[in-house]
Amino acid sequence: MRRQHPAGGPSLLHRSCALLLLAALGAGNPPHGAAQEESARIARVEQGLGPALQVRGRDPVLYAIRDRMDFYHVPGVSVAVVDGGRIVWAKGYGVADAGTGAPVTSATLFQAASISKPVAA
Repeated sequence: MRRQHPAGGPSLLHRSCALLLLAALGAGNPPHGAAQEESARIARVEQGLGPALQVRGRDPVLYAIRDRMDFYHVPGVSVAVVDGGRIVWAKGYGVADAGTGAPVTSATLFQAASISKPVAA
């Protein structure tokens, strides 16, 4: 049985994993290069999350990671972008522990569950 958010929405784990997958898929395959190019790649992921469904003929809708976190009530998420089988960059957003305010970092451990399947494949 799938765990539900108390308000009836998806669970926190499900929402966190969805954000991670969207960010990884939105990363594209840009060229490697200087720090400025790397910053542009990170910004493209941070500001370029798309919805699960795009309607043909309409302008694409893009969201920022922070906006999606607020929308889905996700306190913290860690994003790792994989390109060519290697982690290109990783970054944490929000808090790992709402009580202490400890920030999420690229080293914060999350239960990845089924989201790890595309990475393992």
